[in-house]
Amino acid sequence: RRLRIRMVAWSFFLLADSPYETAFRVSRARAFYTGLTIPVVGTLRLKEHRDEHLFAGSWILSALTLATAPVLAACRFAPQHNRARRLGVMVAAALPLAELLRFLWKWSYSAFGIGLVPRSVGSLLVRSRHAAVANGTGGAPSKFVRFVVISDTHNQHEKLRLPEGDVLIHCGDFTDKGTYEEVKAFTTWLGSQKGFRRRIVVAGNHDLGMDPNLDDIPFEEIVRQRGPRSSTSASNTEAKQEDRKKTSAQKMRALLTNCEYLEGQEVNVDGIRVFGAPWTRAIAMSGVFQVPGAFNRNPAKVKEAFAPAKFVPNWISTPHSPVIPVSMTQKVPSIEECWAKIPENIDVLVTHQPPHGILDNAMGVHPGDFALREELKRVKPKYHCFGHIHCAYGVAHAGGTTFINAANETICHDLWHAPVVFDIAVPQH
Repeated sequence: RRLRIRMVAWSFFLLADSPYETAFRVSRARAFYTGLTIPVVGTLRLKEHRDEHLFAGSWILSALTLATAPVLAACRFAPQHNRARRLGVMVAAALPLAELLRFLWKWSYSAFGIGLVPRSVGSLLVRSRHAAVANGTGGAPSKFVRFVVISDTHNQHEKLRLPEGDVLIHCGDFTDKGTYEEVKAFTTWLGSQKGFRRRIVVAGNHDLGMDPNLDDIPFEEIVRQRGPRSSTSASNTEAKQEDRKKTSAQKMRALLTNCEYLEGQEVNVDGIRVFGAPWTRAIAMSGVFQVPGAFNRNPAKVKEAFAPAKFVPNWISTPHSPVIPVSMTQKVPSIEECWAKIPENIDVLVTHQPPHGILDNAMGVHPGDFALREELKRVKPKYHCFGHIHCAYGVAHAGGTTFINAANETICHDLWHAPVVFDIAVPQH
C-alpha cells in the first residue's frame, strides 16, 4: 500500500500540469499569432521556423531569471536568528524555481527535443514482441512485420534517419501547405526508401492540396493565409496560375506513386489490417483559432469562424487560417460520421488527429478529439498511430491499445524526435 501511495504521488509530481505550461502557451500564441504590443516599438509578430529558437530561449531565460530572483532575495533578507522561520522563507522562495525545473524536465524532449528518448518509446519494440508471443495461440510466432512510424515532418523528411523495417507509416503533415512542389519532393523521397516493402501515408491538416473540399478555393489565397513558410510568392502571377493548374486534390494524389495513400480506406499487410484516415477537428488554443486546415470535419466551428467568400477578420487571421467558404461546411460530413467508418478490430489505426486525453497534451491544453476516443471503444485497435500535437510525442497504453504519437517535429520545428518502431506477428491461419 505504501508503495502504491508513493507511485501515485510520484506520478502526480511528474505528470501534473504546471502554471509554466499555461504561461509558455499563451506567450507563444501572442508572439506568433496575435502579436506582442510593445510601447514605442508597436506590435511585434514573430515568424514560425525563423524565430522559434529565439522565442524559446528568451522565454526560458526570462522565466529562470524571475524564478531565481526570490531565492537570491531570501538568501539576502531572510531572518538570520530564527532558523525555522529562515527555512520556511527559503522553501517558499524556492518553489517557483523548483516548479520551473520540473517544467523543463517534463517537456525537455517531447517539446524541445533535448535529452533522452522516453523509455516508453525505446522499450516499445521489445514490448510489442513480447505481447505478440503472449497472445499467440500456436506457440511463438514464426514471422513478424516491423512497422516504422513517423509524422509531422513538414518538408524536413530528408533529415530523418530511419531504422530498418518492413512498413513505413507517415501519419500526416508531410508538407507545410501541400503545394505541388512539396508533395512531389515528398514522393521522390519516399521512392528512395528502398528498404521498406510497403509505405502507407495519410494526410494532415497542413497538406491542403490533398483535400478535394478545398479545390474551389484559389490556391494562392490558401498559401497567402498559411503564412511565409512556403517558397510560393503571392505576387508572382505566373506561379499563381501554375499552382492553380496543378493543385486539384486528384492531381496531387496522383503524385503519390511511391506509397499507399489512405483516406478512409483499409489495406492488408501480410494479414495485418491497417486503416488510415486524415480527418481532424478544428481547434482553438489561447483564444486563437488555429487549424481549420485540410480535412477539417468540424462544420459548426468553421461556420462560426468564417464568412462566405470573405477573408477571416484581422483579429482572428493567423498563419494557420486558410479561407474556407461556408459551401465546404455544407458538403462535408461531421467528424462523428467520419470516425464511424472505421471498421472494428483493426490491427493498426493511422490518423492524424489524436484521441482526447491521450498523448494530446499541448502545454496544458488537450485538443484531441472526444468523438474519436469514444469510437475507439468500438474499434479496439491493437495500435493507434497519429501525430498533430508536436509536443505530445511518446507512447502510451490504455484499454488494450498501444497509442503512438510519432510527431517528429518539436514545438520549435526541429526534426529531433526519433521514429517509433514496433513489431506485429503475422497471423497464423
